[in-house]
Amino acid sequence: MRQRLALALLLLNFHIYGQCAIGQHSVGQKYDTIYVSTESTTYLIFDEPISLVNLGSKEYEAKADDPHILFIRARTTLAKRSTIVVTHGDEILIAYVAFKMNSQAFYDFRKKQLPKVEIVENTEQKPIENKLKRIARLPRNVKIEAKKQQIELNLLNLYNDNEATFLRFSLHNQSSIIYDLDYVSFAYIEKRKRTTKRSNTLNGGLQEVEPLTKVEKLLTESGKSNEYLYALPLYSTTEDGFLQVIFREKAGLRSIIIEIPFKKILRAELF
Repeated sequence: MRQRLALALLLLNFHIYGQCAIGQHSVGQKYDTIYVSTESTTYLIFDEPISLVNLGSKEYEAKADDPHILFIRARTTLAKRSTIVVTHGDEILIAYVAFKMNSQAFYDFRKKQLPKVEIVENTEQKPIENKLKRIARLPRNVKIEAKKQQIELNLLNLYNDNEATFLRFSLHNQSSIIYDLDYVSFAYIEKRKRTTKRSNTLNGGLQEVEPLTKVEKLLTESGKSNEYLYALPLYSTTEDGFLQVIFREKAGLRSIIIEIPFKKILRAELF
């Protein structure tokens, strides 16, 4: 009898600890159920390396190619609700996993927080637009650049939240000719490797995406820089994919392409 009581108490403490681990991630939300689909991968992101993953059903598959990111997908649309246990560092995540056609792409369990920036909020504007204004005041946190004919494009900031991926670019014109920017396009590129006897080929899938909101100035005079800020809807693609951003010049040949690896987007700071 005493052994059964001790075992029950041990299991109860284990359950409570796991539930606390769920509630302690950086966005301050508690996920009782992690929803995944068969069409796209769902990503669980942790501060500490993943040491153990256990799924209660073979109707789901999970892998951790990156020690801090767990990739989960349902094998079938008929997958029933199951359990999932993940140990990361000294913490344990205990939750349920279930199939949902339009599932959430990211579950961010990191505890990192950005420094607070004091600004005057405009209550008439949408929260996403306010976040773009805040990002414009933050120090650079990523470095990806592209150059073409004395035009330099830099990715200065990259953040995620539960709704969007935030990007801040600077475009510097070092030439003597005005860079008249026509528009900026975004597309997620998925890479799938297909091995043949002679060589490896890449079959890429392209998914264009429109910004939720943006702050931009389209004309860059000689010797000057402009900044461009965009909020893109969250998107789930293969771990080998990337976000292609093209700054297109009006009636010119100096369009610049910058590629942001999807793994870098997954590891972006939480805003």
